[in-house]
Amino acid sequence: MNPAVPENAVLDGVYLVTPATEWRILAEEQRTVRQLATGARREQITYPGEGMPVVPTKRRFTLMWTNAASMRATFDELLALPGLHTLVLWRDEQLAWRADGRSEFHMPNNWVLAIDAVTPPAGLPAARFAPMVKVGLAGDVFTYTVPVDYDAGNPAAGEVWFSYPGTGGASLKLATPPDAGEIVYARVVPVYQVYLAPTRAERTFAEPLREPREITLLEA
Repeated sequence: MNPAVPENAVLDGVYLVTPATEWRILAEEQRTVRQLATGARREQITYPGEGMPVVPTKRRFTLMWTNAASMRATFDELLALPGLHTLVLWRDEQLAWRADGRSEFHMPNNWVLAIDAVTPPAGLPAARFAPMVKVGLAGDVFTYTVPVDYDAGNPAAGEVWFSYPGTGGASLKLATPPDAGEIVYARVVPVYQVYLAPTRAERTFAEPLREPREITLLEA
């Protein structure tokens, strides 16, 4: 997968045409490191669920604009109602699953692939944002294929299928289960499901025509 592209964020399917001055992304992993009475340390990771990535993670997104005057009405309308919003940043995320005899794995937090939900930025092909899946650090990257019927069959050797079999988010399927203990890696460009943070940032209006804006979104 190519590096992230300098494209504008997409909120609820709407391209935010004014480039953000800054993005801040805080990943909160559900893991702790405990120190035992002996002085040894032990890592504890919350159980992620069947077929889910090894480390459960939620993200906090803060997007800032020094002048978002041209998008004021857009922001006000998109964020006027409570509930889930969708966010695409056109950046890839790394996932990892530990093989346990299964050939199907699930993406976290109801993620779907951005290429299945949003028109790619102008001039860039959808293949630019296709997922990259492999088994083991030195494994070959599987060919991403859109199945005709995900539930009715299995991919050919060397292929990976992605689909949405009733889980809300995407699942991926390999031709055969990897050996137990192997690690399945995937780099994907997701659509995040987010809520607007309940505390709004204070805004300072230093000039009458300048409209600063900062929004914080919490992954659902």
